[in-house]
Amino acid sequence: MIAGSIGRRYAKALLDAAHAKNKVEDFLGQLLSVQALLKTSEALAFLLTDPTFEASDRKKVLHILGEKLSLDVYLQNFLKLLIDHERSVFFDDIVRAYQEQADDLLNRVRVKIKSVGKLNSQEEARLKKIVEKITGKQVLLEAESDAQLLGGVVIKIRDMVFDGSLKNALHQLKEDMMSAGV
Repeated sequence: MIAGSIGRRYAKALLDAAHAKNKVEDFLGQLLSVQALLKTSEALAFLLTDPTFEASDRKKVLHILGEKLSLDVYLQNFLKLLIDHERSVFFDDIVRAYQEQADDLLNRVRVKIKSVGKLNSQEEARLKKIVEKITGKQVLLEAESDAQLLGGVVIKIRDMVFDGSLKNALHQLKEDMMSAGV
């Protein structure tokens, strides 16, 4: 749980600075770009997080990376601070916490919807409207298909899951029958 705590603290500090500079969205986009790059390059991720490499060398690599990705100077300095304090290993936690805190600040929520087939735009709009009414926040919808659901939808709002799938209904029916001795 310490990783989450560290991630939240560093994310809060970065968010406060980004908010003061009116760059909350910019910083989020840049953080996600760096994260995507690190996910695709294990060697780069290892180089930037492994303390056996000199901090000065890791910062040089980060500087080049910052130029290539056109990272804001403040964000580059923040990432160098992570290296100085050996917190680079918590980068994913920091990005996740930053995104959640930025969403809270901007009064929005990310929602994942799984359905058997791809939802059409009308279905997505209807579900988005319903979730916006429930949460009172702007909804950023991410829809995906999952043939194993058999029917219905599964909606995930942060840590809450609303499972209205046929697969879950059949599982509940099985459990009910087993507990009734059928």
